Amino acid sequence: MQKKEDATELQDKSIALKKQTEEAEVIKNELESKRDKTMVVIGNLVHDSVPVDNDEVCQHYAATVASTAMGSA
Repeated sequence: MQKKEDATELQDKSIALKKQTEEAEVIKNELESKRDKTMVVIGNLVHDSVPVDNDEVCQHYAATVASTAMGSA
């Protein structure tokens, strides 16, 4: 018969790893949130050949499209 080993040390390691995993998950969620907010601010980089229009109607339309795409309209 095999000798039974004390599993206390392994159980303690398992608990510590679960705690580290939970902490890492919280940090990951915070960083993803910051990343997503930053990406919205950056916007799209457009090629120099794309015409720029300062018309207020176009700006309003662009803001409406952007807010709809983000799900806030």
